[in-house]
Amino acid sequence: MSISALNPAFASFAKTPMTNAQRGSAASFEDRLRTAPEDEKTQRARKAAQAFVGVVFIEPILAALRETSQATGAFAPGDAERRFGPLLDQHLAERITSNPNFPLVDSLEKHFLDMSNGPADDPHHAINGELDVVG
Repeated sequence: MSISALNPAFASFAKTPMTNAQRGSAASFEDRLRTAPEDEKTQRARKAAQAFVGVVFIEPILAALRETSQATGAFAPGDAERRFGPLLDQHLAERITSNPNFPLVDSLEKHFLDMSNGPADDPHHAINGELDVVG
């Protein structure tokens, strides 16, 4: 199964042609960001940050909320709702993280861009290889 099948947000990244040097070295996300034009770097970093936050943080919260529903009788979730609930969670997570004012996504985007440009002398940069989301 390909990455683009798992999450459509990675589809455009996965379809980008790789150079022979990248193919030979099994290019990482960081390497591909480094070689991309600046505006494309920003877009890719933003999309990757949105997808990561959506899958890791937002979708599990939405799934937990849906599963803890106390609805009974006529209001209880039906078979279709149980079957398609995860798709709704994924769609809502994408909508939530696409908000231009989402601090965690902004922080991850900055971190990805910093990684692609090399180490920075910024106090908000990664400390000991960990992401500093407080600053």
